[in-house]
Amino acid sequence: MKRLIVCIFILFSFSGLAHKITIDCEIDPVGDFQITSDSIFGKIIKDIESSTIVANKLQIPLSSFKSGIPLRDEHIHKYLIENKISKNKNIEVFDLKLFLNEKKRDYAYIYIGTKKQKIFLKKQDQKDFWKIMTKISLKKLKLETPSFMNISVKDTLEISVLLNKKDIR
Repeated sequence: MKRLIVCIFILFSFSGLAHKITIDCEIDPVGDFQITSDSIFGKIIKDIESSTIVANKLQIPLSSFKSGIPLRDEHIHKYLIENKISKNKNIEVFDLKLFLNEKKRDYAYIYIGTKKQKIFLKKQDQKDFWKIMTKISLKKLKLETPSFMNISVKDTLEISVLLNKKDIR
């Protein structure tokens, strides 16, 4: 029985490692840090007919974001909850669409609080991954800038997502 539980735990542990999101944050007055999560849940499919990669709904649990420093993680999670980033404690991405052969603009919609925001994306085709990048402004999303002991995060966040090609069907 213990072996079965260990096998199930290992299987589920590796199932979330297929995709990864990284948020690069610059600090004012100087410095930077990254917040990462490899807990992206949802179905991403490749539509051969339209030559696109689409995802109707992806979810990333707020609690899965880590910076590598426990105190910073505590402040980040507190900020996300206080600013009501999500009603159900997930960042939600809807209608992700990447055009593979055409020069159309790639895009997705994200929900921040109760607002739906369209974001445009840049993609890079790498050997085993699609790398998707965007920048978002906290001010444009009407969010308070995170700050602790006179050290604050700058307004623009750079977000990159690695999508494992092997896991896109």
